[in-house]
Amino acid sequence: MEKEIVYVDMDGVLVDFPEHVVKIINGREVKVPSPNGYLNQRVVEDCTSWVLKDYLNNDWTDYPGLFSYLQPLEDNLEEVLNRLENKFKVYILSTAPWRNYSSSSDKREWIQNHFPNLTNIEGDGWLEKRLILSHRKDLNRGRYLIDDRPNNGAAKEEDPWAPESKGIIKGFGDYENQEWIHFGCSVCEYGGTPKLNWEEVLEYLNC
Repeated sequence: MEKEIVYVDMDGVLVDFPEHVVKIINGREVKVPSPNGYLNQRVVEDCTSWVLKDYLNNDWTDYPGLFSYLQPLEDNLEEVLNRLENKFKVYILSTAPWRNYSSSSDKREWIQNHFPNLTNIEGDGWLEKRLILSHRKDLNRGRYLIDDRPNNGAAKEEDPWAPESKGIIKGFGDYENQEWIHFGCSVCEYGGTPKLNWEEVLEYLNC
């Protein structure tokens, strides 16, 4: 029997995305990476300088190379993915910020660096070529999406016809036999199934 598909998000699910702080520049709130997180101090300083150089246009998450510096959310994620793969067919489904031109290759390299045993095609590299980057996760078909945010199609948009919206009238979990697992929360107001951590997710999926 063919396995059902599970999509796993990266940032906030596999990747420990760093927190930010807010600076007030000319009465405007400007986000920069927190100096108290795990990011190298040089990276924090360089990113902050890059943002402040053009704070009206430079979002800190668009800093070139940012995603290559990020760390795994937990130490045992290869084991977690293997347990999922034993029951399902696992794909990584993430969004690369449109204005961060290096983010696509950074995310590809991040998977290779942090999951070497799963991407080694000479071994049991089942994760090889299972990375999907999309701003419309609702267009993917599978049993589950494990994602920490409602954005980019995990949930439907409140006003899909607004000028800044993407026209997402149905989220991933609104389609038949599909379910969005809202990772990292105990309550979900967007229609997903809330699960606080990987332990709860694996128990819920009987993995």
